[in-house]
Amino acid sequence: DRSILGRCVPSPTSPRHILYTDSPTDPGDAMMPHYLIATWAKICQAMGEDFVPYLPVVMPPLLRAASVKADVITVTGMLQPPTVGVQTNTLFLDDDHAEAREGWETLDLDGQHVSVRTAALEEKNQAFETLVIHCSTLGSGFAPYLSQVLELTIPGLRFKYHEGVREACAMYVLPHLIHQA
Repeated sequence: DRSILGRCVPSPTSPRHILYTDSPTDPGDAMMPHYLIATWAKICQAMGEDFVPYLPVVMPPLLRAASVKADVITVTGMLQPPTVGVQTNTLFLDDDHAEAREGWETLDLDGQHVSVRTAALEEKNQAFETLVIHCSTLGSGFAPYLSQVLELTIPGLRFKYHEGVREACAMYVLPHLIHQA
């Protein structure tokens, strides 16, 4: 019921709204963007087209999340790491096995072993799934964002590090964008 939501969600022009959106987030809370994106998606579904005025606040962080690049490190079997103090994008392992690094997943892509930071992949996947919710719920109200989302969706079709990103782009985001165009 809109009247209940009206009491819970301030209007986009109210000072309370500005206070919520301009409040700094805790830099140590890596999950905050994830929670905010998920919360706005639920509110969007509940409010329907009444959510359109919130898009200028909600879309910039959502588009940033969808455009996140994968943190990728090449994995090699060399025994000795490079000189201390030298920054490298290579993870050095012993000959027997790779030690699992928390928050990273090792993949075999085109015969090369790479380690990918999983949090970035999940953030990107969640962003595309949320774009589907906004696009399908808001209909023509989402039109101002179609070109920006399309620019992110096309490369997402070839995103080799996460199958969920490719699926969300191909099966959900792209069809909704075409329908709204």
